Amino acid sequence: MDFDLLVASDPRYGYALNNRGATYVKLGAYDEAVCDLTTAIALNPDDPLAYQNRSGAYYAMRKLDLAISDANAAIARDSQRPSAYIARGNARDLKGDFDGALADYTRALELWPTDAEAHVNRCIAYFRRGEYTKALVDCDEAIRVRPNFPEAYRARAMTYWKMGQNRKAADDFRKILALHARDDISEMARSALDDLGEASPR
Repeated sequence: MDFDLLVASDPRYGYALNNRGATYVKLGAYDEAVCDLTTAIALNPDDPLAYQNRSGAYYAMRKLDLAISDANAAIARDSQRPSAYIARGNARDLKGDFDGALADYTRALELWPTDAEAHVNRCIAYFRRGEYTKALVDCDEAIRVRPNFPEAYRARAMTYWKMGQNRKAADDFRKILALHARDDISEMARSALDDLGEASPR
């Protein structure tokens, strides 16, 4: 669907503004996203998705207090939306509020137990608290429900490495390379294998 055409035909078409704003977020055009989503919210102040999408834009811009505020607004309008809790958890995590992030990821998983992203994020929250056994449980579950998720293998590899289980860590780093993960994750895996003294495929 061409959201530009819809907006041009009716600038007060909140649905199109919301969706175009979400597309701008994916494209990294965050100022444009905030502009569209702010207008969408003005047109429909009760739409939780518009607040959640704007929260994502603010998170990417590292305007974390605004990201949390918009996630709060989304949750206030729909408390059964797992992705809104994940959005707030991500912002809290970046602010260093690991307990708050952990609570949000746990709530998201209560609502959607098979969300691999929430499992990985909670794994990382546990990791940062030094609760490595709990971190592994979440990583294992993320991989169970989404076997080709590089971020899950990265989180589990880092947890194994921290626990001194270097062989298992190396196996997960190699799995990342086998999955042809995006460049930054693959490069991290190669660097980690070098640090572990393990040969990595090029």
